[in-house]
Amino acid sequence: MEHRIKIRLLFCFVLFLIFLGFSSTSYGQAFGRRDYGFIDGPTLLYPTAGNIDLTGKENLEFRWETSDVAGTDYFDFKLYKGSGTSESDIVFQQKFSTEEYPVKIPASLFEVGQEYTWYLRQVFTSGQKSEVSYSSFTIKKK
Repeated sequence: MEHRIKIRLLFCFVLFLIFLGFSSTSYGQAFGRRDYGFIDGPTLLYPTAGNIDLTGKENLEFRWETSDVAGTDYFDFKLYKGSGTSESDIVFQQKFSTEEYPVKIPASLFEVGQEYTWYLRQVFTSGQKSEVSYSSFTIKKK
């Protein structure tokens, strides 16, 4: 009799694990972890659109916010010349820690009248990455 009880308990436990696996989209989500590719990208705050005046400035400051800094390894930052995002258009790229905020890029990298696009992705210590955030702006004056 005890053997049958053990088998039934084991069977119920296996059913519970199967149910847990099917009731959530993944094991990670079931235990509060994130799935790769479904983490919102950072909200880009500045520069986000329009004309940027760099008159008398040594740097252009880039700012963003994110809902979850805990567990962040770094932010992957890329600056492209123009509205495209191909590797050949990269003007500047760097990985920034959470302590390196806001990011300041030398004004000497920018040309008056030129459009630029910046890219930002949050990378977590687990290796997971957020979605990418993009924004474009144009340099009005230096």
